[in-house]
Amino acid sequence: MRMILFFIFLFICVSPIQAKVVDRIEAVIGNEVVTSLDVENLAPFYKQDPLQGIIDDYMIKQFCLERGITVKEDEVDDYIRKVAEENNTTPDKLLKKIEEGGVKKDYYRKKIEFNIIKTKFMQKFIVPFIYITEEDVRDYYEEHKKDFAQIESIKIDMILFKKDEGKLAEDVVKNIHQNKVSFEKAKDMYSIRKDEPVFIPLYAFNEDVKDIIRKTMPGDVCGPVEVKEGIYILKVLDKVGGGFVPLDVVKEDIRERIFKDKVSYHLDMWLKASEKRMQVKIIR
Repeated sequence: MRMILFFIFLFICVSPIQAKVVDRIEAVIGNEVVTSLDVENLAPFYKQDPLQGIIDDYMIKQFCLERGITVKEDEVDDYIRKVAEENNTTPDKLLKKIEEGGVKKDYYRKKIEFNIIKTKFMQKFIVPFIYITEEDVRDYYEEHKKDFAQIESIKIDMILFKKDEGKLAEDVVKNIHQNKVSFEKAKDMYSIRKDEPVFIPLYAFNEDVKDIIRKTMPGDVCGPVEVKEGIYILKVLDKVGGGFVPLDVVKEDIRERIFKDKVSYHLDMWLKASEKRMQVKIIR
């Protein structure tokens, strides 16, 4: 799902490419050549240093190909179909939208191929060697205890909008603040879920939402805030509590954090070692 959301966000936000790029060789990885045109077209898919990201992807791809691990065209097609379904559209319309955003279809497919083969690589050569003990979990909890401070629990009511209803959410919260509509009426009219108000521990929210909630007095409305489920407008009804969230409650969350850290560490170590073994050449 996270990969899907990444591509959804990408094709909406990428701006059209304006400048014409003079093609030249940027790097050589084994028998693969990365050109400046490759970097220009694949850059939107990488948060940092696109050239290094492309090199890393090619190293993983070559390592897998040497071991008979490949990605078929129908796997890429299936991935695109799933992304299209998530966006209530067709693959053809999705690809058209992506190209309108400045990302060429062939490069979009190439990055999908990179991601699929990277997933296969991780599942076979990284994940099976990640071990997390109960002691690891306890140590992490003690070292990061402030992350689990239950400063307060929040009794909260929520209006949930779909991901593509950001403008509507902004208009609704504006109308609530201007007393043009009550929170309760807006919830009845617009929310895609009608859950009853509940107490939620503050640690359950991400940092951005925590900050917003802390600044919101009981009875006040805040938002909109975007999370993985959609877009929320929140009404804070009450604040109580204190102390720390018990280890048993956050144990699985801690395991996930440790797992991600270990996977990232082992992958980084593998990439550094492979760059020397594959004799990667960067040409500036």
